[in-house]
Amino acid sequence: GTPIPPLDRAALDGLRTRLDVRFLVVDRPRLEACPQGAAAARVLEGLPTLGGDDRFAVFDLGRSGTTATRTP
Repeated sequence: GTPIPPLDRAALDGLRTRLDVRFLVVDRPRLEACPQGAAAARVLEGLPTLGGDDRFAVFDLGRSGTTATRTP
């Protein structure tokens, strides 16, 4: 299969600016099972969350043209 590029801040910014993605739903167990999961989790830690449960987390990437910041 095609290798999946690492999730980094630039990739998240691209989702927001090029594809106008606002919310990202992450399946935590699948992320943890992924070889690049730990690095991706560190990137996601800096995003504001809208909630979740033991399995899923919902992150807010912010509106296109703005920079999402973590809410206290």
